[in-house]
Amino acid sequence: KVDAISHKGEVANLRSQFPHTITFEAWNHEETCVPWALRLTGDAVYEGVRRRHQEIFAGAAFAGWICDRHLVELPTPKLDCLVFYSADEAFKHAGIMIGEDRVRSKWGELPRYTHQLAEVPANYGSRVSFFARPSEQEARDWFRAFAMHSGLTSEQISLAQQGE
Repeated sequence: KVDAISHKGEVANLRSQFPHTITFEAWNHEETCVPWALRLTGDAVYEGVRRRHQEIFAGAAFAGWICDRHLVELPTPKLDCLVFYSADEAFKHAGIMIGEDRVRSKWGELPRYTHQLAEVPANYGSRVSFFARPSEQEARDWFRAFAMHSGLTSEQISLAQQGE
């Protein structure tokens, strides 16, 4: 398993063999792609629930749940829209459009990079979908609803939010 610092170097070293535009931006081992893209990282409800109820977090199940219920798909990419990557109809990765053919995304527990739309690890899949990015409040509300859909009560969510 590669750590974030080694990964940054390996991505840079690949440029000599395989020209690319992938650029290191930041690293935070506490976040992954979906909570980062939806601005949930650091939110008291999200962080409390994911720490106290580790099986409930903003991952593939949450991404599928919001796709089915809330997200509005776009026919073409727009600045600041969500980019979802999938393979075999299964969600794999999320990012944000930051320019024409440019995406900013958090690669799992590895660093956050900017890259061209197609410059992602092969396991993220080749199917790309674009969605209107929800507001921070919408994302928080959706995660709370997802937590309840996953079996938590309002009281359990409140206690998790308070760190209890």
